[in-house]
Amino acid sequence: MHLPNRKILIVGSAALCTAVILVCLGVAWLSPLGGLNAPEAQAQATLRIRVQDGHTGADLPGAEVVIAETGEHYHTDEQGYTPDIPVPILRDTRYDQLHPQEWGEISVLAYCEGYEDYALFHLQVEPGQARTDPVVMMFERDQLYSQPFALVEGPKAEWVQELLDRFRPR
Repeated sequence: MHLPNRKILIVGSAALCTAVILVCLGVAWLSPLGGLNAPEAQAQATLRIRVQDGHTGADLPGAEVVIAETGEHYHTDEQGYTPDIPVPILRDTRYDQLHPQEWGEISVLAYCEGYEDYALFHLQVEPGQARTDPVVMMFERDQLYSQPFALVEGPKAEWVQELLDRFRPR
């Protein structure tokens, strides 16, 4: 299934990126299921992630991908793909009183020798759906200045617009 209208924030500076991620996530989110609806964890989705070199677009076989919420590790094949990964649907319940989110969110971590570590937060997954579009673009490690590369996937444009419209000043 292709999930349209996804936006991923790419921040150029690794230091700024780290600061943005920490501010966005907050300390409560760092708890095991803080802000997430655990009873819906039984619902599942499937991910298939591709890992590529961010400069050349070459596939990165043997990269390690971790789903933070499950702790499970997967390796990419010769074409840079993980196997199909079952993931829980963990809904962010902080918006339930404002504008509920029907999807779950997970965190994808990626590691590859010679490349900066990578984290993608708030990757959206929907119950019973397969998502095959996530592409992790990894960049070679700088020997003098090395920091993890972090991204945040934004909510669906329709959901954002509905939330904006609901609170628009009259």
